[in-house]
Amino acid sequence: MIRGGKIYEENKDNYYELTFFIHKRKELYEKRTEEHLQHVFTRDEIWQAADKAGLVVKETLDMNFDNPGDENAQRIYYVLERKQ
Repeated sequence: MIRGGKIYEENKDNYYELTFFIHKRKELYEKRTEEHLQHVFTRDEIWQAADKAGLVVKETLDMNFDNPGDENAQRIYYVLERKQ
């Protein structure tokens, strides 16, 4: 269950709380709650950070790993390698 989600547009942060009910035995469940804070980085911020760390972006992929990630993708994975 997700509750308390909030997006802070001014600093690109996404905050939400997750509640899990973990089955222990028969009718016994353990409740666990986690708080998550995610920050959304721009493409340029990622490329600059990679460069500063001595890395280069080799490839980008969408969340299904079958297409290049672009600005319309919901999630983008970056494949980095060391500069030569």
